[in-house]
Amino acid sequence: MPLWMLGILIPGGVLTLLGIAFTLIGLTMRRRSADWIETEGIIVKQGEILRNFPDRRPTFAYRTKDGSEYMRTSAMSQSPGFWPDTRVRVKYNPDDPQQAVIDSPAQSGLVFLIIGVVMLPIGLIILLGGTSLAAFFTRM
Repeated sequence: MPLWMLGILIPGGVLTLLGIAFTLIGLTMRRRSADWIETEGIIVKQGEILRNFPDRRPTFAYRTKDGSEYMRTSAMSQSPGFWPDTRVRVKYNPDDPQQAVIDSPAQSGLVFLIIGVVMLPIGLIILLGGTSLAAFFTRM
């Protein structure tokens, strides 16, 4: 295989692997909360510094169906962040209501899924196209 083909095959392989990884992360995040109960929550600001600015790792409060109140800081950072006092959809685990996620594209895994679904075919096209080119040129 010509050395210049590595310039095509390596990026194609990397994009394919990243596409698989992002897709799996997105699917895992979405499946985890698929059967959870949806409720309304509100972004609450923790601390006094920069009180009127958005949080990249938001803390949110929510109430379960039985009226219990919970507060949780998101494990995932996102930009732009959420502004304090913003109402958000929250999904919580009925078996363990302290487990909850904000039902936004970034927090729920949709962004990971979209990135993976876009990267995977691009990587495969580059990888398979590069392999076909290499086979063509080695026959010449």
